[in-house]
Amino acid sequence: MNAAKLVTICALLVGSAAAAAAPAAPGALDQTHNATKNDVPLTAKQLHDYSEAVRTAISGVAETGVCPPPPIPNSGAAGAVAGDQAVVASSLSATLVVAVRALGTDSASELTSVTIEIATERKVTDATIGTALAEAAVCLYGSDPAASQLIASTLANEGTLAMVRAFQNEIAALGGDPQLASIAGQSPQVTAEEGGAPALPDAPPLAPRACANPSCT
Repeated sequence: MNAAKLVTICALLVGSAAAAAAPAAPGALDQTHNATKNDVPLTAKQLHDYSEAVRTAISGVAETGVCPPPPIPNSGAAGAVAGDQAVVASSLSATLVVAVRALGTDSASELTSVTIEIATERKVTDATIGTALAEAAVCLYGSDPAASQLIASTLANEGTLAMVRAFQNEIAALGGDPQLASIAGQSPQVTAEEGGAPALPDAPPLAPRACANPSCT
């Protein structure tokens, strides 16, 4: 899939006038979802089309003009991504922002989950995924803070600790709302990269054993 395909998918996501005037392409996003009524789960078709856009974004095809440039340079931030990974992060964040704006606030959680899943399958680094989600959350915050919070809470539930740390670092570097970093840091979090399953709850104390020996009395 090339840059033109990504632009086509994004145009279908936002329902632009150009896309409306053109013949519907195979796999075009189902526009029956009302972005102002967020009580309907995304359709399989919408999820498929968004998944295609995420895969294209991972290839490094950046969608420009979606979000303003970061207000604070982040190249010196702890764990900041650079080079090709920065391009992938920017492209992933733009793809997520376009989709959330098209499909409504409540779609943010499901779309974030898809982003994490596909990016992980495609071996995108945890730092890049966390950075991308932070950039999207900051970009959306001015017009849709609830969507930004859903991105953060989904990351808390489904992301690795490394993703969360990258998200928090990028929120700080971009001057984003610290509450987003706090939400992302809430449990439960997946900690697979730290090795081992979660600790089992402590066993209840054993009851005293009866003593049949006369010396016990």
